[in-house]
Amino acid sequence: MVFIAMTDGCDLRSIYMGNIKLEIASRREREWYRHRREILSAAEELLVEKGFEKTTMQDIAARAEFAVGTIYRFFKNKKVLFEELFLESWRDIETKLNQALDQPGDELARLQAYHRTCVMLIVENETMARIFYGQMANFSIDPYVGIVGEFREIMKRLLGRLEALFRSGIEKGRFVDLDARVLAIGFDTLVGAYLAVLLGEEKPMDVNAWIKTINRMFFNGIMVHSSNEP
Repeated sequence: MVFIAMTDGCDLRSIYMGNIKLEIASRREREWYRHRREILSAAEELLVEKGFEKTTMQDIAARAEFAVGTIYRFFKNKKVLFEELFLESWRDIETKLNQALDQPGDELARLQAYHRTCVMLIVENETMARIFYGQMANFSIDPYVGIVGEFREIMKRLLGRLEALFRSGIEKGRFVDLDARVLAIGFDTLVGAYLAVLLGEEKPMDVNAWIKTINRMFFNGIMVHSSNEP
């Protein structure tokens, strides 16, 4: 999985920006989005190879095979490009997490699918995750303080879906009668904690052991019949 929402092979006649489908009617518009995608893809490759500080706009232009001036027509500086790459990554992540939540099965199965998908996305994109979160203090997209704009909307949508699943499970008598909003926030916090573990541990933690432990710890506490192992 790459962090760019529009993958190679897309005909660019329609693209998705989060949950919004954009129809691109003209050839010029398709060309613009294709060039933008190529620039972001080149930037991602270089960030993985060299890190943020050592990657320059000139490097990105060379990798994307564009003139430097062309890069600046799309992104006024490296900070803006980085922020857009971050948001593109989260549009893609939102799509994949929604797919997990849309899988067949009951509320428990779908929440567990969300958990596994989220952890595997972190593992598969460890290098970019380290770069993103290592640079948070320098940008206006800090996910913990002063969240604004599209990133906040993505998180609100995902939390809303989690809350709806917990509420459905409560109404069906599958989960104990607790505040569905609090359950959603608590669950998402535990799921996202794997990122902090991955970034802080010298020795990687076993992914399957993590998922199994978190599932048992969380769901055995809220299942009406908690003796049934999730």
